[in-house]
Amino acid sequence: MKLTINKRFKDLTPPMSSDEFNLLKESIFRTGVREPILIWRNTIIDGHNRYKICKEIGIYFETKELEFADEDEAIAWIIKNQLGRRNLTDFDKVEFNLKLKNILEKKAKENLKQATLETSNKK
Repeated sequence: MKLTINKRFKDLTPPMSSDEFNLLKESIFRTGVREPILIWRNTIIDGHNRYKICKEIGIYFETKELEFADEDEAIAWIIKNQLGRRNLTDFDKVEFNLKLKNILEKKAKENLKQATLETSNKK
């Protein structure tokens, strides 16, 4: 299966070190992929490194489709998912929270604008 890579999604997470990548590659080679690669509209949401490794060494992988209203909602999910992982530095966590704050503020403004339009249309 050929999946799409969205640069905005991929670049949200800090890259693995070469040692981390090689350990993951060795693990996948020995035991296969334990978690499905998460996708939205055939685009990787979580599992970029697993996908790259599977393509390199020809290992089968499963995917699981997630549903989001739009790209911002997908990005918010990616950030929240990453915040639950233990390998983030405090700096990474602050960066993620600032990105999430921006997305939530944008969504709140859109919701307020929509509510204002609906209210004015009812008058």
